Amino acid sequence: MRIEKYPVNIPEKLNDVVHEKLEIIYKNQKKKRMKNCAAAMGAAAAVFAVATITCVTNPVMASKLPLIGHIFEQMQGKIAYSGDYSETAVSVIDSEKDRSQGKDKAVCTKKDGDLTMTISEVYCNSQALSLGLMLESEKGFPDTARSAENDMPLVTLEMDQTYSFTPTPFLQCAADPDGDFVDEHTYIGVLRIPLRGSKDIDETAYEEALRAGKDADYDALVKTVDIPEEFQVHLKFTRLIGDRAAYDPEEQEEEISASVLDMEDIREEDIYPNTQANYWYDGAWEFDFSVCRNDSQTVTVDIRDTNAYGIGLSRVTKTPYEITMYPNEKTAQLWEELYIPVVLDAEGRFMGCFETIPVGSHDVSHVDVYIIKDSLWRDEIVPLYRIRDFPAEGEETAEGKTLKEFCGENSLHHTAVDFPEKNE
Repeated sequence: MRIEKYPVNIPEKLNDVVHEKLEIIYKNQKKKRMKNCAAAMGAAAAVFAVATITCVTNPVMASKLPLIGHIFEQMQGKIAYSGDYSETAVSVIDSEKDRSQGKDKAVCTKKDGDLTMTISEVYCNSQALSLGLMLESEKGFPDTARSAENDMPLVTLEMDQTYSFTPTPFLQCAADPDGDFVDEHTYIGVLRIPLRGSKDIDETAYEEALRAGKDADYDALVKTVDIPEEFQVHLKFTRLIGDRAAYDPEEQEEEISASVLDMEDIREEDIYPNTQANYWYDGAWEFDFSVCRNDSQTVTVDIRDTNAYGIGLSRVTKTPYEITMYPNEKTAQLWEELYIPVVLDAEGRFMGCFETIPVGSHDVSHVDVYIIKDSLWRDEIVPLYRIRDFPAEGEETAEGKTLKEFCGENSLHHTAVDFPEKNE
């Protein structure tokens, strides 16, 4: 599962230090999670040029044209939020000018240095924005380590984001696409950018109160913004980082990319990125395009069931690709502390323990959501039922009880949700 990271808005110099610290912490976590990565795929035989203008005249490049406009089709069975995107993903509309001229098949392609980025397709619902992405390197990508979870190359994109419906820019964000190498020069994948819980929050009044030196109540001043049916997106990618499949001893004395100021206690190999563990491309790949929200297959169920302590969900939303739980205020506080939502599908199989989880191949005509103490889940239930992070095997039994029965007996609250075929 891919996680987007956001630094806190604080003064510029201090923000730089905090950002570096956060990246160091994230990288250490990523190392532990992916320490069993397999070696990257070997170099392919074909070598492609990257200049977009030569595609029509160069027969070698022409053989790669089917990738453009078909990235979701190529990856939809492999990505975390998998499913059939054939009727939902649409071509990117590059600008207002292109739209006014009826150019509904425009493709955004930007080149900086050795690396060319292309965004050719987009899908958006009320939960997330997903992009079909192609990366091309003239010199070829180095051998890249792969995830032990899904065997996908470990690559990260750093970017700035601006959305027309919110005044808050999202600077220095990082996200990991789900994708793979077509050959040593070409990578295709799907980049999922969550919208709920970040882009739909307006912090303007809160920030104005802080600047004015007033007592600022975050919960009272922050507003939730509805994601409009159509909006503009500006993305500025500033770096592509990959994990090397193997370290080159000759590079160990090279200068690392990140400065840590006076943090002498940080080991060189812990800094992210560094030349021993990573390769990267620095540049400015900027994209401006229109997005139309597609909620045609989105179903929302309002929940009014709470226990004696007021714990429960306010609603649950299902799209073809994800399910999102919306907790009430008391439950949200629990989720920030010691409890997690555990979701089982209609067959009692474990789906995930986050607020938003992939649908995948699960039967989600019915789901059960259990609010369970995090320590109980990690220390007892996961080992007992041999549950993996994703996907998990929820059909196994222990002590004569199914996972569903065990969760029901050990949860603070249980919500059963039946989804209609469409919103009534």
